[in-house]
Amino acid sequence: MTVSGRTALNSSARLAAVLAGTLLAGCSLLPKHSPEGERQWQARRADLERIERFTLQGRVAAGLFGGSGTVHWRQDGARYDLRLSAPGGTQAVRIQGDDRRAEVRTPQERWTTDQPEALLRERLGLALPLAQLRHWVLGRPAPGSEASLELDESGHITALEQDGWELEIAEYMDAGARQLPRRLRLEGPEVTLKLVVDAWTDLP
Repeated sequence: MTVSGRTALNSSARLAAVLAGTLLAGCSLLPKHSPEGERQWQARRADLERIERFTLQGRVAAGLFGGSGTVHWRQDGARYDLRLSAPGGTQAVRIQGDDRRAEVRTPQERWTTDQPEALLRERLGLALPLAQLRHWVLGRPAPGSEASLELDESGHITALEQDGWELEIAEYMDAGARQLPRRLRLEGPEVTLKLVVDAWTDLP
């Protein structure tokens, strides 16, 4: 059957319209903040922003150990003490510091730096956004830059994009009177990190 140029053009236009409609329909199914989810988030955010102290114990998977390891993290205001170790303690990294200076230690070496993120990347091949991570791990955006959020009906962040990083929070757990993240996945330009929190303690 022969199809004229005009008929073919009309068919193409109809097909494009159908595809456009399909795409628009698909967009309408993307997660959106419901009014209730947004209301719950605003209440949760005010509470989360009051947390300046915590201790976290859990398991982490990142490129540093080629598999899984453990994490012990103590945060008190701007000061932090972060310990990462492979199973059996055969490899370990300890990072202690604050907003101005940090000490990074392994079983073999120790460095003091005012740029711990750059040092970790250069010496250990571990890209960690330390300044933002203490906020993200609590399920809140870091201050100082715009963030894109996805919320569930209870006002929990399920996905966050900020400063070139993507965070997914798949599960929350009871932590005293609050619910805080239990399963997180963080992806950036140089690393994908998975964290499972076993315990939250020392919360205000």
